Amino acid sequence: MMGVALIGLLMAIGNIYFAATQAMKVGKNLRAQIYQRVFRFSEREMSELGTSSLITRSTNDVVQIQNVIIQMLRMMIQSPIMLVSERTKTDQDFSDQSADLSSSHYYHHIDGHAFV
Repeated sequence: MMGVALIGLLMAIGNIYFAATQAMKVGKNLRAQIYQRVFRFSEREMSELGTSSLITRSTNDVVQIQNVIIQMLRMMIQSPIMLVSERTKTDQDFSDQSADLSSSHYYHHIDGHAFV
C-alpha cells in the first residue's frame, strides 16, 4: 500500500512539474509575441493605451493563460491515472469480495443448492 502511495506521489509531482514547465514555455512565447507586437504600435496607439496599461494588461493576461494551461494539463494527465488506479483497486476489491463470498460460511447448503 505504501508503494502505491509513493508511486502516486511521484506521479503527482511529475504531473505538476510537466504542467508548470509547459505553461511557462507558452507564457514565454506569448510575452515575446506581445513584445514584438507592441514595438509595431504607432505613437498614437502608444499614447492611447499607455505604457503602464500595456504592461499590466500583458502581464495579467499571460498569467491567466498560464494558470488555465496548468489546470487543464493537470486534469488531462491526472484523470486517466486516477481512472486506471481506481479501476485496479475496484477489481482487487471485487476479487477479494468474491473470494470471501465463495467461502462456505456465507452460504447455506440445502439439498445441494447454495443460498446466501
